[in-house]
Amino acid sequence: MANPNEIKALIEYGVMTILLASLGAIIYLSIDRFSNFRFIVGQLMKFGNKTELEIELNRKMTLIYSISSNAVYIGLLGTVLGVMVTLSQIGSANQSGLIAALSLPLISTAASLVVAIIGTFFFNALQNEIDVVRMKWDVVHGHAAQTKVGLICKDKLVENEEVLDGSEDQI
Repeated sequence: MANPNEIKALIEYGVMTILLASLGAIIYLSIDRFSNFRFIVGQLMKFGNKTELEIELNRKMTLIYSISSNAVYIGLLGTVLGVMVTLSQIGSANQSGLIAALSLPLISTAASLVVAIIGTFFFNALQNEIDVVRMKWDVVHGHAAQTKVGLICKDKLVENEEVLDGSEDQI
C-alpha cells in the first residue's frame, strides 16, 4: 500500500497543477477575446446582422465561465481528499503534526477561490466589452440603442411611448 503522505502530496500537486492550468487558460482566453473585440470593432460594417456579431462576440465565453465556476469545485475536491488521507493517519500521527497536516489541504481551497475570483473578474469585464461592441454596432448600422434616457432612433428621441423630434417646443 502506498504511503499516505505520498498520496496526499500527489493529490495536492495534482489539484494545484489543474488550478494553475485553469488560471493560465482563463488569462489566455481573456487576452484572446479582448484582442478579438478590438479587431471586431474595426470590422463592424462586415457584420450584416446582429446574429453574426453575437456569434463572434460570444465565442469562447462559455469556456471562460465554465473554468471559472468549476475552479472552486476542483479546490474543494482537493481539500476533501487531502483531509480524508490526513484523517486516515489519526492513529499513527502525533497530535501536533495532525493539526499542521489538516491545514495543508485548505491551500487548494484558497487557490481555487483565487482562480475563481480572477476568472469571474475577466468574464464580467468581457461581458461589459461585449455590451459596448453591441452598442457600437447599433450606432454604425443606424439601429436603435437602448439607453437610460430612452431609445435613440437616428435623429429622434423616443421616451415614454412619445416621439420627440428634437425641436425645442417639444422638449
